[in-house]
Amino acid sequence: MCARACVILDLVGESDAWIAEQLEYATQSTIGSVRRGEAFFDTERLAKLGRLPLARKAHPNLHWLLTGEGRPVLGRADADVAEVEALATLAAKRAQAQEPRGA
Repeated sequence: MCARACVILDLVGESDAWIAEQLEYATQSTIGSVRRGEAFFDTERLAKLGRLPLARKAHPNLHWLLTGEGRPVLGRADADVAEVEALATLAAKRAQAQEPRGA
């Protein structure tokens, strides 16, 4: 899960400090802990993460983040389908590259 979370955090395209502020953490240290696989988001922060924009075209698919099933990102109603598909493909490839061998 943390590897998939890292993919989503990277796709947000903002600093860890900005992400921490959006998720209402006091500091960015929790984001660093998630990136290192030492922590994960609580349900409130997970819901906020699901509302963060990705490339202004999509938002994270929390089902994928939690289970690895489905598409990594979901398009916004006004988004170009091809752009969202490209973003989803990029996210899936990054996640696959970060998954531990044998997982």
